[in-house]
Amino acid sequence: MWPNITFKVKRYEKIKLIYEDRFGEMQSLEVDDRDLSATIQRKLDYMGGATPLLKVDKKQREDIIESLKKDGIFRAEEVCPVFSKKDYIRSFTDKIIFFMGLSLLSPSLKLIKRWYQK
Repeated sequence: MWPNITFKVKRYEKIKLIYEDRFGEMQSLEVDDRDLSATIQRKLDYMGGATPLLKVDKKQREDIIESLKKDGIFRAEEVCPVFSKKDYIRSFTDKIIFFMGLSLLSPSLKLIKRWYQK
């Protein structure tokens, strides 16, 4: 992909695909070939909008990006952030909903506690 930069991404050696053919019938395919299964997984990642950089740990990702910057292949502003502001807002609202649910359940927990004490 990039000249002079190589890294390993962990992939499953055996995979099973379940898909729908052009006639609407459910089909399955088991792939035992390591190279073919890695290629299929990579293509599925690309179709989902992922890059190989998202499959490595954070330290290795930062090292690769620094190497790419040094080689002048791309600038820092071209690196797409993994989380958007929308993701942070969604995470915040999920936490609020969780705590609201806990506050709704707390009176019932008191009733259960009283019931067991009898």
